[in-house]
Amino acid sequence: MIKLYYSIAQYIPSDFRDERINIGLAVHCPHYEYSHFYKTSKLSRIRQFDDEFDKDYLELIFESLEFQLNSNTIQDEGTDLEFQHISNDDFLESITMYYTNEIRFTPIKVLLSSHSDFQEDIHNLKDALLYYDKTKSDRITQDQVRNLVARTLKDYKKNYSRASIKNDIGENIFDFTLEDLSKETYIKALTFDFQREHSKKPILDLKATMFDINNIKANWSSTKIFFVVNNTTFEKSYEKDALNTIKSSNNDFHMQIKTISEFEYDIKNNTL
Repeated sequence: MIKLYYSIAQYIPSDFRDERINIGLAVHCPHYEYSHFYKTSKLSRIRQFDDEFDKDYLELIFESLEFQLNSNTIQDEGTDLEFQHISNDDFLESITMYYTNEIRFTPIKVLLSSHSDFQEDIHNLKDALLYYDKTKSDRITQDQVRNLVARTLKDYKKNYSRASIKNDIGENIFDFTLEDLSKETYIKALTFDFQREHSKKPILDLKATMFDINNIKANWSSTKIFFVVNNTTFEKSYEKDALNTIKSSNNDFHMQIKTISEFEYDIKNNTL
C-alpha cells in the first residue's frame, strides 16, 4: 500500500468567531516523492464569506504554498533543494505547521492508496474537500460517497460487509454493515450535491429509506443507522429539511446524518 498524506487549507479571518472556509488541499506521497497544493478556483466564494479579505495577500500565500509544495511530476524525481526531504513522512507537516494566522491547515490525515488508484484517490479528495470548485452539474455523486465510505472503513481496518437487508421490492436498504461495534450498525451513502432543480432528491431518498426501515419487521432498538453524505455545511434548505426529518423521527433507534469528514473522524477515533 502507498501512503497519501493530505491536509485542508482553511481561511479563518477571526479567531473569536471561529468561522472558516476551505480554500485548498495539500497532498504528499513519500513513495512517489510527490507533493502538490491544489488551490480553490472560487475566490468569489471567499469574498462572499468575508467581504474584507485581502485578495492580493491570499494570492501571495497561494504562490508561496505552490513554491513549497508543487514538486515535479510523479514520473520524475524531485531534484530541487526545497524537496530534498520529500521522501520523509513528515514532509507535509514540516511545511504546513508554520501557517497559524488567517491561513491554517487541518491535522494531517493518511489515506492508504495503491499504484493503480493513486491518481483517482487524489481526484476524489479534491472532489470531496474542494467540491464548490466544481460546476453544479459535475459534483460528487452517491457512488463516489459510497466509495469514500468503503475506503475509510478499509483504511482504518474495520470489519464491514455489504448490507443484505432488502425492502419489499428486493433492493438493499443500506450499503454497509459494521461488524465490530457494540451495536448492530448500518450505513447508507447519499449525496446532497445537486443542482437546484434536483434539490428535492436528497430528502426523497432519505424518506424512501426511512419508509423501508419502518416497513420491515425488525427489532431496531439496539441498532445504529448512519446516513453519510458529501462534505457540506447544511446551509441549503433541503439539507436542513433532511436534518429535521431525522430529528423528528419517532423511531426508537439511533439514526444520524454525518458528512464524509465527520464519519472518517469517528471511524478513526472509534466514536461512532
